[in-house]
Amino acid sequence: MLRREFRLLSRVVAHDLSERGVDNALVHHRHRLGTLFRRFYHNVFHTFGKRTALKLVGVRKSADSEDEDLDQTPDLPDSVWRTAAEAYTDKWTARKVTDVDATTKKNIRAYVGSGLSEGKSYSQVADDIFDEVGDQARADLIARTEVHSASQAASLAVARGSGLDLDHQWLATEDARTREDHADADGQTVPLDEPFEVGGDQLAFPGDPNAPATQACNCRCVEVYVTKEPE
Repeated sequence: MLRREFRLLSRVVAHDLSERGVDNALVHHRHRLGTLFRRFYHNVFHTFGKRTALKLVGVRKSADSEDEDLDQTPDLPDSVWRTAAEAYTDKWTARKVTDVDATTKKNIRAYVGSGLSEGKSYSQVADDIFDEVGDQARADLIARTEVHSASQAASLAVARGSGLDLDHQWLATEDARTREDHADADGQTVPLDEPFEVGGDQLAFPGDPNAPATQACNCRCVEVYVTKEPE
């Protein structure tokens, strides 16, 4: 999805490497990116919000099997994840588009400037831009990070709206690729309305987009929900 958009941008820029041509291409690129991110966030919230809701239904039934209204609980969190999806989408779409666009613009201008100064033809510069902007690794990094962040945000929103007395617990992936800070946070359990302490930073959930990129990008940790122990 993102790689296709980046490659479309590079093809458009290749037709007009002038400053005006690049600016016009980026304007349309930002609009398309915004549409992509909004659709993307809503789809992730729908998938993971519903998944968490169904899991918490089981938790609720086991907590109070005599509740006559339990058959209605699968519908209860629906409005929660929808409301959370709107809030998350409204907050992060513009920011992510701005971040992605800034990097893309910087790369394009750098390739145009350096390429032409080195005596490259317009065709050669266009090829360089296509290779850089349409890079699969960059598109994959953005996609992985955004799916993970949005999925964990959706899960937390549904847990908070479930009416259950829960804590959330950080679970790290136990392998050599996991950051030391995240491995150290493995098993950390805090109330739902409190953040995790990870490497000196506070994260509402794994992949929290408010956290530094060093804590969020390519994070593979997840949060799970546990019933509070009686005091």
